Amino acid sequence: MKLKIGFASTALPLILAAASFGCSSSTDDTPSGPKKLEVYSWLVTGAEQIALNNLFDVVKARVPGIEIVNAAQGRSDDARKELPMRLAAGNPPDSFQAIGGADLLEWQKKNALEPLDAIADAEGWRTAFGEGVLKSVTGLDGHIYGVPLNLERDNTLFYNINVLTAAGVDPTTIGTVDGFLAAAEKIKAIGKIPLAISDSGGWTIASHVFEAMLPLEGGAAFYEKYLKGEAQSDDPIIIKTLNDTASMLDYGNPDRATTGWGDAVKMVCNESAGMLFLPDFTKGQFQQTGGCDTTIGYVPMQAAGEKTFVYVGITFPVTLGAPDHDMAVEFVKAVGSKEAQEKFNVVKGSVAARRDVDGMAFDSISQGTLKDLAAEGEIAVPGYAALTSSTYQGAVNPALQAFVDPGSPVYKDVNALLTIMKAQYATIKP
Repeated sequence: MKLKIGFASTALPLILAAASFGCSSSTDDTPSGPKKLEVYSWLVTGAEQIALNNLFDVVKARVPGIEIVNAAQGRSDDARKELPMRLAAGNPPDSFQAIGGADLLEWQKKNALEPLDAIADAEGWRTAFGEGVLKSVTGLDGHIYGVPLNLERDNTLFYNINVLTAAGVDPTTIGTVDGFLAAAEKIKAIGKIPLAISDSGGWTIASHVFEAMLPLEGGAAFYEKYLKGEAQSDDPIIIKTLNDTASMLDYGNPDRATTGWGDAVKMVCNESAGMLFLPDFTKGQFQQTGGCDTTIGYVPMQAAGEKTFVYVGITFPVTLGAPDHDMAVEFVKAVGSKEAQEKFNVVKGSVAARRDVDGMAFDSISQGTLKDLAAEGEIAVPGYAALTSSTYQGAVNPALQAFVDPGSPVYKDVNALLTIMKAQYATIKP
């Protein structure tokens, strides 16, 4: 199979990580003593919380009597601010949820993580995970600092089959700007909201703009070049991306500023809205929200003539100085196991990072995702959170929220948003 490859030869290893078969992990005797584990995970609602609990259940089965606390449960916004302070103060949790790539490796550069090479060797991670997946959790010093859990496709536009059928829209036409706008007019004409938008968290809009629209407008190569800080900050492709995004906002729900991503999923699920820009892990939420996953489809947002797969993956590290170190080790070993990856991802809506998890255990859309990933000529490129620094995200994500909020004084103001993006572009590289 011959492939175009993005991000230093990640596409082929990712395909192998998703579609091949290999050996599973081993398990050492569990340690004696107190069995407590504190983690920070943002998977605290809906299908994501169920998936995380499935993961914890695997850990509990492997370490009987372990007490697991998710310090972010019920307080994820505060916990996101608290975690860096705890790590800086030398009071870390045992592990925390990160994104493979820039997000994880920023912590490694701050000397907050323990190398996991010995565990990786003992558990067979170097054969269970493909080269590209392992690269996303490997520091510049060559050490592994996290265990990969899943792969999520981010350049996706979901749609409700029934709504599009009622509006006379062919789903294969909505993956272009003109096709989307034409479909939106037809959906609006039957009294439905064309586009469900969640603007309560800046990551949802960043995903829409950078991971869906930018690959469509500029292709995979420009997408990656821009997010690596190697393009002009005000390149015409960026300006066109923002203008076209602004034109889509006219078709969104007016209460988007207070709409969480789960609520946006419900809008498409209950057929009050027709389309939704969110990563493919939302499939799990569709299933949990009234079992409407059978009436949902998606199209990849990609440039004409290209096959693009924008991906991110969740990973868990062991913190340096973890107070419950033995339990942290048992946790990452469990996260990397075949059993945990299947039980987590089947519910989460993503696909497993391991190469030996049976794809037939997953829903039809996930099987289609795996097929796309393995397609000849598919270009696999890391997502926004995997390529860009937390400094850039911290400045640009709120600006994107304001850009999308009808109550904001800079609503749809491309120049105002571009000014912030240009000012922050020097910080985009981790």
